[in-house]
Amino acid sequence: MISSSRRNHAWTLIRLGLAVALVAVVAANVRAQDLVTLWRNLAWPWLAGATLSFWLICLLMSLRAWHALDRRVPAPALVELTVIQTVTGNLIASSAGAASYVALLMGRYGITLRGSLWSMALVRFADGLALLACLALSSAALWGAIAPLRWPITLLIGGLSTGALALSLLFARRQQVLAAARRLMAATGMERAPFLKRVVARLAEAPPLSPRAAGSNGLPLVIYSCAIMLAQFAFSYCSLRMFGVALDPRIVLFVLTFNLLVAMVPIHILGGLGIVEVTSLYLYGLFGIDEGVLAPVLLSGRAAFYLINLATLLYLPLSGWMRASGARRRGAPAEAPCGGPQQQ
Repeated sequence: MISSSRRNHAWTLIRLGLAVALVAVVAANVRAQDLVTLWRNLAWPWLAGATLSFWLICLLMSLRAWHALDRRVPAPALVELTVIQTVTGNLIASSAGAASYVALLMGRYGITLRGSLWSMALVRFADGLALLACLALSSAALWGAIAPLRWPITLLIGGLSTGALALSLLFARRQQVLAAARRLMAATGMERAPFLKRVVARLAEAPPLSPRAAGSNGLPLVIYSCAIMLAQFAFSYCSLRMFGVALDPRIVLFVLTFNLLVAMVPIHILGGLGIVEVTSLYLYGLFGIDEGVLAPVLLSGRAAFYLINLATLLYLPLSGWMRASGARRRGAPAEAPCGGPQQQ
């Protein structure tokens, strides 16, 4: 019997190997001189725009979490938690970022595991709706240029719409949906499947959410997710412009949406290293963009992405210094990062 820890390590190594292999494919036709030239001609105003867009994403994500958690956690502390989650997810793995986020919520503020996971589920649902809208709009705007992908996109939009409707019914009429699911499982004999039994049990244990509460909580989350999507678009556009590539914004939104949809599949690591680059090369190629021109830009953009993430970590000591300075002025004990009491 292979232990869970060994399986996790093996899966991590597989994902890392996939990332390295895909990056090698992209880098095969890239000359070192091309990379040097791009960085020498770096457009600093667009780099500043990309950095500010990334910070705006973190801020909007923290405000969305503040709303999803019913304002039980102070907003400044959630900014720190979001920075930790986002940077950890981008530099290591998204699962590590989510785990650190949940652990800090539970340890600092007594948010239960069930409550943390439920709020994350609501946020992911809102993200899915925003992605569905962006995919539909960008595809419609570029329909004449995406002939090879028309049927896959149509099926994808149909599947996502069906899933969104099913999840909406689950959130609004959970007990009725679960009762129908139990009857179906009993009639088909699927109730003996351990996995399905666990899924139904976890859904039944989730915090109650009335239709009115679902609407009042859900709409602001969707608005936040749409705003985050716009900030992510700004980051992607600036990341191309900083290396001298000016593309139709509709194309950038289309490729970004696909990359974010692919990111929902737990096969990536290091912020989608390799997968994002290969997917982008293929999709941009549909619009006649030369792979030889775009490949060094994508690799340089990946390096800039990591540098911006590292720079964002500077917010944590800066926030701690501001918190300690404020506490000294008030004559109150200083607080530790994320809002907890500081150990003496």
